[in-house]
Amino acid sequence: MPCSPRTSARGINVISVVHFDPGPFSRPNDDGVLWSNNCRKAEGTADGCRMTVHGEQLTSGERRHLEVDFSGIARKYRGHLNDEAVPSASQIEAVQVVNSAKGADLRAEVSGLDVTLG
Repeated sequence: MPCSPRTSARGINVISVVHFDPGPFSRPNDDGVLWSNNCRKAEGTADGCRMTVHGEQLTSGERRHLEVDFSGIARKYRGHLNDEAVPSASQIEAVQVVNSAKGADLRAEVSGLDVTLG
């Protein structure tokens, strides 16, 4: 479930939060980061940091409530986001649920969504 927890004047920082990982997707480093672009800017693209971390883990066939604290994640991994604090003007630009697999049937369902901004 990729999450975009904040926007800065430099561009959009994207933190992808993996809730189901049968792979494993990748081996996390010592502070739990599965992947990061180290805030590198590709030629001709908007600047912004990208990273992937584990969130609360789901198991196959499980239905339950998940919470994602976007600001908390950005604070925890600020060292991977050019060490910027979460600005007071930050905002959630998008929340995207991604479901993909090879050789398996997957279904993702979102219901009863509650969002608290504060």
